[in-house]
Amino acid sequence: MEPKFISALGIFMSSLTPFLMMVPRAWAPILAYALLGASFGAFINGSSNFLGRRFHYLQRGRALGLLSSARFFGATLGPFLAGVLAEKSYSLMFLVLGIAILSGGVVVLLFTKGGE
Repeated sequence: MEPKFISALGIFMSSLTPFLMMVPRAWAPILAYALLGASFGAFINGSSNFLGRRFHYLQRGRALGLLSSARFFGATLGPFLAGVLAEKSYSLMFLVLGIAILSGGVVVLLFTKGGE
C-alpha cells in the first residue's frame, strides 16, 4: 500500500478520536484511545516512509525536520487553543479538533504527489 494512503488513513483514524470523546458512554474513551494509538502508528510510519520516498536523500533531513517542527508547533499551540475553546464548550473543543484533523487528512490525500 502507498505510504501516502497509510499516512492519510492514520490522519482520518485520528480525526475520529475527538468525536468519540464527545460520546458520554464508558466505552467511548477506551475505543478512542485504542484508535488513537493505531492512528499514530499509521501516521508516523506512513509519513516518514512517504517523505523518505518523495525526497532526494540529500533533502530528507530537511523534510523530516519540517515534519517534526510542524508536530511540535501543533503540540504547542493545540493545548492553548483547546483551553480557549473549552471555556466556551467542551463539545466545541472536540468538534474543532476533529474538523482540523479531518481537513489535514483531506489536504494530504488530495494535494500531495505520490512517492518514487
